[in-house]
Amino acid sequence: MKTRRRFKQTTSLEDRLAARIRELREQADGLPPGPEKEALLRKLHDGERSAEVVKSLHPTFPGSN
Repeated sequence: MKTRRRFKQTTSLEDRLAARIRELREQADGLPPGPEKEALLRKLHDGERSAEVVKSLHPTFPGSN
């Protein structure tokens, strides 16, 4: 039987999502309008939606108050 590789996260999901959203926003702000910027903005929007889902499931998520 194959054993499952387990990975212990050192930061919370909320922290990782917030950091990723910041990174994507900074990258998108530095690009001129075009397809590359649109792709980053779509990823940013997906990350924001993911953060909203996590916030609804975890009331201690930063900014949930």
